[in-house]
Amino acid sequence: MRVADMAGALDFLTKRPDVIKGGIGMIGHSHGASTTMRSLQKAFDLKARGLSGGVAYYPGCTPAFNAGIDLPLLILIGEKDDWTPAEACHRLQPDRPELVDAVYYPKAYHSFDAKLADRNVPGVPGKTHHLAYDPVAAPDAEARTRAFFDKLLKR
Repeated sequence: MRVADMAGALDFLTKRPDVIKGGIGMIGHSHGASTTMRSLQKAFDLKARGLSGGVAYYPGCTPAFNAGIDLPLLILIGEKDDWTPAEACHRLQPDRPELVDAVYYPKAYHSFDAKLADRNVPGVPGKTHHLAYDPVAAPDAEARTRAFFDKLLKR
């Protein structure tokens, strides 16, 4: 469903006179990051609707993402993430590895870019996950995101 939402957003945006055709990027965090990764797969053909690529902050990298990435992707994830473990992203083997760049922050947890107090939150029954801002990873990820989109959208 979320990929269909992105398709609808692209259809809307590409009809606007103030939007540069072929100049649309996507960014997502956690669940939104997983949606970003799915949206970049050839099977959904969002490239034809104007999507140019995307950035995924701490996505849940699942085997379903191994095939079909057809647009540039930047993954930003913390090695200490216990909600969407970085290990799953390390195991990704995309069909077109030249399109996928991943940055792993050794001391970062989930939500490392959100200025929140360190805390544990409930997840699946019986499990908690740690959230923490990382003052090193956050600005680096922001700079990498800006550079990615500057290059992708040729600003």
